[in-house]
Amino acid sequence: MKSTKNNLKVLVVDDDVQSRNLIMEIFKPFSFDFLTAENGHDALLKFKECQPSIVITDLQMPKMDGLEFIESIRELGSMVPVIAVSGAGSMLTEALSLGANSVLEKPFSIEDIIELLKKHL
Repeated sequence: MKSTKNNLKVLVVDDDVQSRNLIMEIFKPFSFDFLTAENGHDALLKFKECQPSIVITDLQMPKMDGLEFIESIRELGSMVPVIAVSGAGSMLTEALSLGANSVLEKPFSIEDIIELLKKHL
């Protein structure tokens, strides 16, 4: 992980490598440090180790889904902003009830995710 001027760490969690790469590409101009994980289990380990500034997580993933991941970080007492994304709209409401700060339904626009990032940082 490279060092940046602002040292804001974004944890991007998605089992689809193209989705992870797209999100990192969108935020490249902001000079964030990125952590990535392909499931909630790996994301939770990285979360505990690195304490990101914000989390962007998919909800449908193997091993530990995004809902369990959100619930786990809230149980740790963390108030880090969480943006949940999913193609399954019904899961987004549940994500909010478990502590996600914002939700986006896939496919989302670049402008929508940038606005949420600005809102939470």
